[in-house]
Amino acid sequence: MHATQPSTFGDHGDLIASLQSVQTTVQAQTERFHQQLALVRELAGRVQDGARIELLGDVSLSLHRVHTLLFGGVTAAPEQATSELPTAAEDDLQAVFAEFSALLNASQGNAQQIDALLAQTDGQLALLQAVEA
Repeated sequence: MHATQPSTFGDHGDLIASLQSVQTTVQAQTERFHQQLALVRELAGRVQDGARIELLGDVSLSLHRVHTLLFGGVTAAPEQATSELPTAAEDDLQAVFAEFSALLNASQGNAQQIDALLAQTDGQLALLQAVEA
C-alpha cells in the first residue's frame, strides 16, 4: 500500500534540481540588479540633458519592475482549487508536488522576464556611460 511513496519522491528529483537552478539564477539576478541600481544612482547626479534624463528614467522604471519580480514573490497562483481535499496520503503528496511544480514554473517565468529586463537596462546603461565618456 505504501510501496508507491518512495518512488513518488524519486520521480520528482528534477523538481528539486530545477528549484536549485532557479535559486542560483535569482541570486545572480539580485547581484546584477544591485550593480545596475548603484550605477543609476551614480549617473543620476551627473546626467544633465533631457534625452539622457529620460533614458535614465526608463532604466529606473525597468529596475522597479525587476525589483517587483525579484522581491515581490511569485505572481502566478497554482491552478488547483484549494477547496478540493485529497482523499488519501498519496493524493495529498501528488497535490503538494503539483503545487510546487506550478510555483516553480511561475518562478522560472519570472526569471526569464527579469533576464530580459536586465539585458535591456544593461544596454541602456552602457549607452549612458558611453555618451558620458
